[in-house]
Amino acid sequence: MPAHDWHTRHEHTTMAPVELRSELEFWRDAYRDHPAFSPNRSFAEYEPALKIGIQAFLDGHAPTFEEIRDGLGEAYGAVPLPDRLEWDEASSAAAAAWHRMVNMRRMHRAAAKAASRPVVPVGSLLAR
Repeated sequence: MPAHDWHTRHEHTTMAPVELRSELEFWRDAYRDHPAFSPNRSFAEYEPALKIGIQAFLDGHAPTFEEIRDGLGEAYGAVPLPDRLEWDEASSAAAAAWHRMVNMRRMHRAAAKAASRPVVPVGSLLAR
């Protein structure tokens, strides 16, 4: 499935304060269908990378994921995990989580901006 189809089906229209538990529940339900994840892996294998991606977004230090990928890889490598994915694979999960947060923020801002515009009745546009 193309990435844009996945986002169309799974993105929300507004952004509430991030709650890690509900964000991880979202990924637990959706990761098998997302193109960045292998369906042969368990959610538990991806969870540490997802947490790092979400935290990287919340820290907000870079405009793109690529700018922080290597530093996040070092942080990921420093976390003691019994069955660690290699960062090359785990970073796709971290990037997916980071990009989801960025997209949710964009949609939230667009919705807030649209809500602040005055509503013009359609009839008044046709009368001109």
